[in-house]
Amino acid sequence: MDTVVVTLNWNGWEDTIRLVSSLLESGISAPIWVVDNGSSSDESQQIHDIDPKVTIVRLEKNYGFAGGMNRAIRMAAAGGFKMVYEINNDCIVNRDFLSPIVNAARSFPEIAVLGSRYLSRDNRGGYTIWGFHSDPSEGEAFSNGVLRSDRVVGCGLLIKIDPFVQVGGFDERFFCYGEENDLCCRLLKKGYQVGFCYDSLILHNHQGSDVSENAVYYRCRNLYLMDRLHPENADYKPNPLEVLDRASASLGNSEYMRFSSYVEGMHHGLLGKYGKRKKSFPLLVAMVVFLVYWCLHLPLRIVRLMKRCRNILIGKLGSMVRQQKLLKR
Repeated sequence: MDTVVVTLNWNGWEDTIRLVSSLLESGISAPIWVVDNGSSSDESQQIHDIDPKVTIVRLEKNYGFAGGMNRAIRMAAAGGFKMVYEINNDCIVNRDFLSPIVNAARSFPEIAVLGSRYLSRDNRGGYTIWGFHSDPSEGEAFSNGVLRSDRVVGCGLLIKIDPFVQVGGFDERFFCYGEENDLCCRLLKKGYQVGFCYDSLILHNHQGSDVSENAVYYRCRNLYLMDRLHPENADYKPNPLEVLDRASASLGNSEYMRFSSYVEGMHHGLLGKYGKRKKSFPLLVAMVVFLVYWCLHLPLRIVRLMKRCRNILIGKLGSMVRQQKLLKR
């Protein structure tokens, strides 16, 4: 087997043990690696109790998704593997998801990264359609089981090691969230393709390992990094007014950690401060920074308000003209 399945763990042993159990129950023949990103505890023995053949690799600190996967893929390359299937530790699988995606990758040498379709956990404990190309009704859009795209979703990826190394791997400044989008952009610029495999399906507990609203912080901040790295791509243009509106809504809902994460993410993105999040803003600091940015963006708010008023006025004038025409008839 030229493929190894890798999952990263950071203080999420319960999720990781559940994932490993489902991987083993799915009947895959590929070796399974658990790469621990410097967790505060070591519960790997529970995994070895399930199956001693699972490889446990412990890193000395938390390198984030980008750094942890870079190190795992370098180890896989040194071990002679050609492909790595990365799966988030908060996922589970219930059938052979691996063979279809491996076969598809072998059939299309120009494709460097293939993502699995996935369903996301809902509030009732079930799984539902969420995100890119997870709807079974989209099957007709897939050609020979593969749909070309400009990006993939990072919860389940088959990565070919050679192209990955050629473009420099994941950019560790992202730390987590958004690094797969950057990787896809660089691969596409090198002439490779990326896409999704229809017959590979996983179940994802969306952001199940998130703490302290880190997902909000990294997603907000890393959009600024994406814009700097790929300014030609309009999909990655930050919208500061939207961030400020979301921060304001979070504050109104007494979601103070979420509010601070929006503000801090925007602030660090504008300053170009990337890598691992340090200490989060205290609420008072976040409120001061929020007010500063709100005032700085006041001209944009005025322009946006004027556009809305103009559209409303045009709409009302149009309605009046139509009514007048009807009366004349």
